[in-house]
Amino acid sequence: MHTLYGKTSLIPPVAACRAVASDTCETRFKHDDAGMITVLTVNHNTLDFLKLLVQSVRKFRGQAPTEIIVIDNQSTDGSREWAAAQPDIEAHLLTRNTGHGPGLDYGLRLVNTRFVLVLDSDAHLQRFEWDADLIKLYQSDPRRRLIAAKGGVEKPIHPCFMFFETQYFRSNQFSFLPRDGYDVGRRPDDFPCLQAALR
Repeated sequence: MHTLYGKTSLIPPVAACRAVASDTCETRFKHDDAGMITVLTVNHNTLDFLKLLVQSVRKFRGQAPTEIIVIDNQSTDGSREWAAAQPDIEAHLLTRNTGHGPGLDYGLRLVNTRFVLVLDSDAHLQRFEWDADLIKLYQSDPRRRLIAAKGGVEKPIHPCFMFFETQYFRSNQFSFLPRDGYDVGRRPDDFPCLQAALR
């Protein structure tokens, strides 16, 4: 059992981490840049999609320094080996498949940047200046605490993409754990900060 943002969740210890030879991973990137963004994704046997996601981040890197964290949920399709071999990816290889939500919660513990862009492993960036546009939109309204794709009735929020400030998420002890039949998503009334973002 690991404590996560003051709450306990079932996250197994990390089995391996590129460039770190220990039972637990230490975050490799440490930056003070206030505009830096971490792209965070959780992967389970989606190697082809994961490659497209990483390729899009590499291709469309913009003004804000960007790092990539991949949480692998014990893939067996070569994803683990591929992610660990990439010099610009911080790969965390979990000892079992914890599920998407717990994987995201684990990944958020590792983030040292001001902003986080959560992408599903089958999502990808499509153009330059995505970073500047998201930061500008985020800062355009002091009530805006999260930017996300708006889903349907079953999943009003699903992080095919979700952009927020790391510290805000942590300080409010938000989680991606499933709740009340919602898989990695919450009804807008669960998080008051989402209401303004969804209008």
